[in-house]
Amino acid sequence: MESDRGAFPQRHRPLRRTVLRQRRQQRAIPDYAAFDLGASYAVQARMPFNVFFNIDNVADRKYASSFSAATLAPGAPRSYRVGLQFDF
Repeated sequence: MESDRGAFPQRHRPLRRTVLRQRRQQRAIPDYAAFDLGASYAVQARMPFNVFFNIDNVADRKYASSFSAATLAPGAPRSYRVGLQFDF
């Protein structure tokens, strides 16, 4: 059984206290970290396969995934993935 855990900022493009100028006001976008967890299990059968389970944004934190001078795009909420990976 394998497991993955930790912060994966490359998946969510972290923002450093970037200053946006909008209507003569300065606004700061706070830093954030999104934590993801995952586990997989390799099944050795006639046709080998892996069973996996992932949770993205475990803490369900709100963050901005991208921004421009006029808009802020919200990051993805907590999500779950379960699947099978076949090797043939």
